[in-house]
Amino acid sequence: MNVTHISNMGSGIISVVNGSTNEIVSKISTGHVPLGVAVNHNTDAVYMSSTVDV
Repeated sequence: MNVTHISNMGSGIISVVNGSTNEIVSKISTGHVPLGVAVNHNTDAVYMSSTVDV
């Protein structure tokens, strides 16, 4: 499936969006203020950056 990961700073989640239908297929709770997202397509790992120190 063609998906896009979008960081939502105001809600503390990353939305996973189906690129073909533009529908949200999943939400990942970050617990912090997500600022950016990177995906390793070889391992399917998702990395998030945050403005909050953890």
